[in-house]
Amino acid sequence: MGNYLALVNSKHKFNVEDVEGFSYIEYEKENAKNEDQFPIYLEEETYKAFMGLKKELTESNINLKVVSGRRTPAQQSDIAKQIYEEKLIQFKNSGIKDSFAEEKAQEYVSSFVNKPNESEHHTGLALDAQPSRIKENFLTKLQNSFINKGDSFSLKVARKIEALDRRVMNRVVHSKLEKYGFILRYKEEDFAKTGVHSEPWHYRFVGRENAKNINRSGLCLEDFILKQIENEQIK
Repeated sequence: MGNYLALVNSKHKFNVEDVEGFSYIEYEKENAKNEDQFPIYLEEETYKAFMGLKKELTESNINLKVVSGRRTPAQQSDIAKQIYEEKLIQFKNSGIKDSFAEEKAQEYVSSFVNKPNESEHHTGLALDAQPSRIKENFLTKLQNSFINKGDSFSLKVARKIEALDRRVMNRVVHSKLEKYGFILRYKEEDFAKTGVHSEPWHYRFVGRENAKNINRSGLCLEDFILKQIENEQIK
């Protein structure tokens, strides 16, 4: 049986033994390409839990879509290269000199993209998801009213309203993660331990009991596992 508390980061490389016994399911076959153009696969229990979460969220006028699931180390490397190239072009177009643009692009990738064999996406227990509204609400109607005006100021206001509504949706989603065995994996206050900045879209399946215990402890996954090891040694 696989390990639902498998730890993968820069200090703990991906261990294939942690996923032995896992089965994987393709997410939404009719629309199975994610933002990285790879078919989306999730570990079976992770998939079932996500579909339960997704169904409940429809009652809150939220559609939650997985945009990234299990990745191989090779796919992780391809993602890093793609983001590096996109950022390099962006920095160069902003007037930054070539050598400094390359440095800044690499710095960005190092800060926001895990290296191959250092991403928990390899396990199929982690996913990135995007919430959107199923039907218009007050904020989306207000946003559209500003978009329709078309001037630069109105478009700026529309973007701020969109960001506000996304924060509102994220709060609703995050409040329901534990019920389905997920934790919000990367919080800004845990950066020193996880090495990853805040990612409100990144959910990690650990199982209901583990999710409850992790949240009650107030610890990130790294410290929670360390505490478990210490408790076992005391026993």
